[in-house]
Amino acid sequence: MMQEYNQYNESINEDSEKEINQEMEKLDEEEVIKFSSSSNPYPAKVEFSKEQFSLFEINRAINEFKEINLNPEFQRNKGLWDRKKQSRLIESILMGIPLPLFYFAENKGGGLSVVDGLQRLHTITEYFKNEFKLQDLTYIDGVKGKLFKDLQRDNQARIERYQIQVYVMSADTPETVKLDIFERINSGGTPLNKQEMRHALYKGKSTKLLKELAECDEFKKAVTLKLDSKRMRDRYVILRALAFYLAYNVQLIKKIPANIDPEINGSFDNFLGKYMRIMNSMDENECSKLEYTFKTSMQLLYNIYKDNTFKRNSTSNTFNMIMFESLFFITASLQNQIKIDLDTWHKELDNIINKSWFQSTLDNSSNSIKRMKEHFIKLSDNIEELRTKYA
Repeated sequence: MMQEYNQYNESINEDSEKEINQEMEKLDEEEVIKFSSSSNPYPAKVEFSKEQFSLFEINRAINEFKEINLNPEFQRNKGLWDRKKQSRLIESILMGIPLPLFYFAENKGGGLSVVDGLQRLHTITEYFKNEFKLQDLTYIDGVKGKLFKDLQRDNQARIERYQIQVYVMSADTPETVKLDIFERINSGGTPLNKQEMRHALYKGKSTKLLKELAECDEFKKAVTLKLDSKRMRDRYVILRALAFYLAYNVQLIKKIPANIDPEINGSFDNFLGKYMRIMNSMDENECSKLEYTFKTSMQLLYNIYKDNTFKRNSTSNTFNMIMFESLFFITASLQNQIKIDLDTWHKELDNIINKSWFQSTLDNSSNSIKRMKEHFIKLSDNIEELRTKYA
């Protein structure tokens, strides 16, 4: 009987996760700019420079000078290759076989981010650091089972002198265009989703904060239905919630870079990328306050709804992103301004959720930036009413 129950429970969890991932995939199909066949597909000039580097130079740029960002927190890609595949790459280098092109993106703050070639570079730097021994080789004798330091000097030099071809995308490339190019380049193998692209392109305080919040106990407890952390679904929903919250509370940000318009406009790609850049510009104190606000809101919402937090209703088995970002927006905006007990919170939040315009947003997908702006304007009006009511 217990075995049947466990099998049933596992089946429910698998179905729930499948539904969540399908929902996230649907929500991840964010707005894209559509051009007529007669127009230039890119409205701005896109510049690539072609460079050639030795692996010795690449390794120093990554590990010594920190000029190339390999995104070690990029969980989907980290360690994706097994040791056999890594060893075969090193064998190909020793044989002098040309590797496919690498693609980097210039960062406006300096340095480069890897757009395509992360696994290859991760393998190369690991081997330079003697982190694995060569195994399951096909053609080269005498190097099996050896770390880099154990190779004969001529083989070490062969690896160090090996040249790779790199295309570098200009830092001035517009965000939407950059993401589109990123998506095209990564069309082979397992394509990156938009959040994985953003994580690679906007690494800094924002990616660190999103990682910490996705892993915090308050979030994991409140989101009882599992979100795929390897594909960054959890970081995606957190980013959306933070971006909307900051967009309507810009006074919390001391200094926004002059070239960034904090208004909600354009596509979701531009909006979310813009707010990752804004978070990268925040000081440590601002980031800490935002982290505290998020965690305390998650704890408050869990205390109110328990295992039904962020579900559309008590019978639902799926995480609802509109509920997540809306309830976070309300509690984050009010938690330090009004003093009410959990029952009152429950009553007032349910009152907002049951309004026709809120239900209408739930019934329609959340990919329209215009529709979501209208939704958050209504939420802001309700927040003001609660602020006045419980002042």
